[in-house]
Amino acid sequence: MQLLILFVLLTITGLSSACSCIDTSVHEKYCKADFAVLVKVLNNGRVSGMNRIYRIKLEATYRSNVYGSVDKRQIFTATNSAACGVILQRGYYYILTGYYRTIDGARRMKTGLCDIQQRFDRNPKRFYRPPNCNGIYFPNRMST
Repeated sequence: MQLLILFVLLTITGLSSACSCIDTSVHEKYCKADFAVLVKVLNNGRVSGMNRIYRIKLEATYRSNVYGSVDKRQIFTATNSAACGVILQRGYYYILTGYYRTIDGARRMKTGLCDIQQRFDRNPKRFYRPPNCNGIYFPNRMST
């Protein structure tokens, strides 16, 4: 019996640490994000601690709610999907949304499974039209 209780507790603990997202529309995800950018991914990402760091070329900024400087040459994500990390592929263009975090003493862009990662083979700058967030109030996440 004690073994069964231990198994149930370990299972519940394991499930509670997995990534989970609130089910929202793409429009709401876009409008709630701290940023929405078009980037080209320049590498396969490198792991540093709990983060995977991708070098990027910023092609366009569609939305930004940040004060102060932000490193626009990199984007961070968690190292695995259980921690809401995503895999970006080198050479592709992405529309990414996410939030700003202070990592290693600098303001960084961070994206994850609960955000938008829309991939394109070619630069979509000429045809991509971002959602209109005017007049729509979605409180942003707290930026730390």
